[in-house]
Amino acid sequence: MFVRVTSSQIKNATSVVPRSIVYGLLMNGTIGFATLIATLFCIGDLDVISKTDFTYPFIEIYVQATRSKGGSAAMVALILVVGLGLDIGIMAAASRMLWSFARDRGVPGWRYISQVRRLPFSKYTALYSYEPYAR
Repeated sequence: MFVRVTSSQIKNATSVVPRSIVYGLLMNGTIGFATLIATLFCIGDLDVISKTDFTYPFIEIYVQATRSKGGSAAMVALILVVGLGLDIGIMAAASRMLWSFARDRGVPGWRYISQVRRLPFSKYTALYSYEPYAR
């Protein structure tokens, strides 16, 4: 789970925010461990996986598990879609934190980053200010 609001917008933030972080860690840890166990049970020949022509060896694990390139492609597409969603969330959180720090005059260029103008696309100033560091 991903906490997408700042703690200043939550009632009783001193107990709610840490609890949400712990719950998120527990949920993601459980899902990650289950995925690890499932992958270890489905893993096939390690020599074939280590010498695969695919860029990422996990694709070969999918091919061996499903015995189908179409099924493997669908599973990889699912991972890519989830990764894209995670990237959008990370960029939104990072740009929001940058804007908050700029509002409090805590970063260089705070005058420019913290401005909120009514022009189209002006709310993306913090996002575009953060973007070069994301690479």
